[in-house]
Amino acid sequence: MSNKQTVTYNTGDVYFGELGANGKRHGFGKYVTKNGDVYDGQWEEGLKHGIGSYEFKSGTKYDGEWVKGFKEGKGCYTYSNGDIFKGQFEKGWQTNGTYLYKEVDIYEGDFENGIQNGSGKYMFANGDKYIGDFKNGKFCGFGKYMYANGTGYEGDWQDDMRHGRGIFYGMAGSGYNGEWKNDMREGKGKYFYSNGEQYDGEWSNNKRNGAGKMMYPNGEKYEGRFLNDMRHGAGVFINAKGQQEKQEYQNDKRIK
Repeated sequence: MSNKQTVTYNTGDVYFGELGANGKRHGFGKYVTKNGDVYDGQWEEGLKHGIGSYEFKSGTKYDGEWVKGFKEGKGCYTYSNGDIFKGQFEKGWQTNGTYLYKEVDIYEGDFENGIQNGSGKYMFANGDKYIGDFKNGKFCGFGKYMYANGTGYEGDWQDDMRHGRGIFYGMAGSGYNGEWKNDMREGKGKYFYSNGEQYDGEWSNNKRNGAGKMMYPNGEKYEGRFLNDMRHGAGVFINAKGQQEKQEYQNDKRIK
């Protein structure tokens, strides 16, 4: 038979609530730790079990379900900085749910050990949106990023940066399809410019660097070496009729 009592422990913690026949916390009760944390809710055999709220001295608060001392099931975390998480918990950790940031950013998706891991959707306050894979709280794997201005990227990510292969959709029909490294165009790729020109070749540090081919709307082409977005070195100019002419450039200025 349960009864309400006040128990003061050697640690300085205090409990006021129901106790079981064996003297353990059982039923409803409030537990106040020496450092100021407070749990108010259901107990079973001395463990938090059922529905309860835990408020930390810092101001962070959990409201939801408990199983044998762990946050388990549905719950809501309200953090001291104003952020809110609503979703599923397992062994005390978030596993899946929605994270509402104070800045109005929103995350919906998988968690592992309280960190964004797996598949999810992140919506920024400025209107940007990312849908894809997460690892250790960062964009990592395959994902699609949609900018508020209508541009976007779909492809590989690593540590919040475009890394691997991917397609960038720019403004007015412009875009890039190719390799990326540390959020920059790096390796081989093809760029479509809004004026109808195209470049297919090597990239480094986000610029045309190495061997490449420029194709113009009038049917003309230039194949050769590039340095920092400029024709640099030996190349071949091909007119719309297919006639070829060897050329040489330095910093985009023809020297031969």
